Amino acid sequence: MNESLQNDIIGSFGEGSYSQSEAVLQAYARDCLPLTTRLMLSGAVSDPPAAVILPENADDVAKAFEISRKHEVPIVCYGGGSGVCGGAAAGKGWIVLDVKRMDRILEIDEVSQTATAETGINGALLEEKLNARGYTLGHFPSSIMCSTLGGWLAARSSGQMSTKYGSIEHMCIGLDAVMFDGSRYSSARVPRTSLGPDFKELLIGSEGTLGVITSATLNLKCLPESREFRAYHFASLADAIAAMRGILQAGIKPSAMRLYDKLDTRISSLGKEHSEDKKPSPVKAVAKFVREHMPFVYTEALEKGFDNARLLNELADRYSKALLLILVFDGAVEIAKAEEAKARAIVGTRGVDLGPKPAEDWLKKRYDVSFKLSRVFEIGAFAETLEVATTWANLENLYAKVKAALAESAIVLAHFSHAYNSGCNIYFTFAAYEPAPAKVEELYYDLVERALSACHDVGGTVAHHHGVGYTKRKWMSLEHGPAERMLRAMKREFDPKNLLNPGKMISD
Repeated sequence: MNESLQNDIIGSFGEGSYSQSEAVLQAYARDCLPLTTRLMLSGAVSDPPAAVILPENADDVAKAFEISRKHEVPIVCYGGGSGVCGGAAAGKGWIVLDVKRMDRILEIDEVSQTATAETGINGALLEEKLNARGYTLGHFPSSIMCSTLGGWLAARSSGQMSTKYGSIEHMCIGLDAVMFDGSRYSSARVPRTSLGPDFKELLIGSEGTLGVITSATLNLKCLPESREFRAYHFASLADAIAAMRGILQAGIKPSAMRLYDKLDTRISSLGKEHSEDKKPSPVKAVAKFVREHMPFVYTEALEKGFDNARLLNELADRYSKALLLILVFDGAVEIAKAEEAKARAIVGTRGVDLGPKPAEDWLKKRYDVSFKLSRVFEIGAFAETLEVATTWANLENLYAKVKAALAESAIVLAHFSHAYNSGCNIYFTFAAYEPAPAKVEELYYDLVERALSACHDVGGTVAHHHGVGYTKRKWMSLEHGPAERMLRAMKREFDPKNLLNPGKMISD
């Protein structure tokens, strides 16, 4: 970092409000994009940013933008760093604006049932503080423990209970932002307005490319009085999808509705009977011994397995017998019970009733899957998740096309969640193995390209709730067509030199 830039940062923020430590800069050079995680584990080192600034309020954000404009140094806003599309990744010599000191709940309006909070607040901490007052936001992304309110807004996040409570844009009734040119935007705090376009919506989902949202006012819900659980096994995907659609189109909104495909059902172990006295699987015992004592054999077996990914996918589908549907109903006791009973009647004989336990188990373990993915990276492979969406009429087709696009080179599983009256999200997880670090990036982008192209070709959206970052920016033009020019025009207006999170969402 040049001396003039360093002096301006010290003069504006003081010694304790910024860092140039090598370890700190490396930590802020990336977010949770799986590709960079895999490369890092292979020994790759990211090009570091120049400095990390820790603003405490909107005025500090404005000062950081002024420094960026003066020195023509790119700057990126950083919350929890949990994004998986590269949206918060910094480039060499950039300034990183870490907003986690902006973490106060500014007001809880008991009459309007809203809360206003600074956007650096951690998601789990926000929910905990609301719960203590008898409220919930109803927003439960898998990243809740390591993501922020600002990140949710920036990427148009959805949580695990969005079918009932909505996604983050439905929860936000107003916000404050500092635009990159230094101007301030403050929307009205109202449930709805018809005074032209909803301008706060232009910032929600803009991934910090136009400005930084510094606070937001959110709709709250009372903590549910009761919670009912149910789970079902289905023999066919068509029957399971028909049951989901039937429930929603009958006007019932479970707080959680998740359908696991056959392989994901098998891997999740939900809905299985477990015995304390059950002996460990001999196959698992042998695999563990080989992995620990004969790693060269294990590695070779791993390579051979992924070389035959299509066969592995076919075998997994053949020997996985059922799909699992998880249902959770929130609300007053009589309402939750009535909704569960009505849903049970709609499922009818299409599904096998497993009772409440698998759904109860899911709620207890619902954040575990994100941690389990680390095992894939430990063995030298990588895992990626892609969240696509379409209408009910196109859902099976989309599932088949994306799975087929990946199955030749990766192990593929999926679950269906974030369901609506008209359609549903499919959350694909795929794992692939490439032992040569130099070839990992090529394989990664090839798989992502195949999957998202298959989705786009059949009319789905390639991003339901993870955002765009730089991994999906090609599809901004393909999905939005000429409307993308409006975003480019706004970018030119507020950031003519393209210094605020450049290269994200739209190509330079």
